[in-house]
Amino acid sequence: MWPYPQNRNRNPLAIPAGAKKHFIQVQQEGNTVDAAGGQSSTGWTTVLSCMAAITTLAQKEAYQSGQYSAQVTHRISFDWPGPSIVLIGGMQVLFGSRTFIVQVPDNVQEMNRTVHLMCLEINGSQ
Repeated sequence: MWPYPQNRNRNPLAIPAGAKKHFIQVQQEGNTVDAAGGQSSTGWTTVLSCMAAITTLAQKEAYQSGQYSAQVTHRISFDWPGPSIVLIGGMQVLFGSRTFIVQVPDNVQEMNRTVHLMCLEINGSQ
């Protein structure tokens, strides 16, 4: 699970302190309803900023329409932010110049201590 051999039998609810070394921002897309009843995007709003651990889970390259496309899956782990912040699929995570699209948020064992975001990064950004 973690690349640290001393943590083989560790508590799944605890993230090693040294692993949370990446400053991330979790953002949600804002939508408004226009006069015709349709939705329009108002941009991305930061709902959470914190330190997190980012682990690469899988990498894949595909050749399509004359171009290579890289697809990388990551797990972003951080401490549970509390009940006031709702994490859902479709949000984005910013880390430096990289953008990750949240596929699945996981409140580990539903214990409200650790959150894993399963994210997709395509060609370094979306």
